[in-house]
Amino acid sequence: MLSYYPKFICCYRVEDQVTAMILRAPNKDTAELYVQLHSMEESSSLNIATILDVSECNPNHHISLEIH
Repeated sequence: MLSYYPKFICCYRVEDQVTAMILRAPNKDTAELYVQLHSMEESSSLNIATILDVSECNPNHHISLEIH
């Protein structure tokens, strides 16, 4: 059933590290929740991620990310 959900690109920050993640979720809010739970699982101090951006992954658009 999870394969029928749309893909979302989630950019988030934990402490000073910025990470992007592609995941499937039923909607944008649920994708944010999944990312926050994942970040707590990966963090040794159980810090909750600060969500920077969540957008639906559309393979018809070119994605470009530039970090300064």
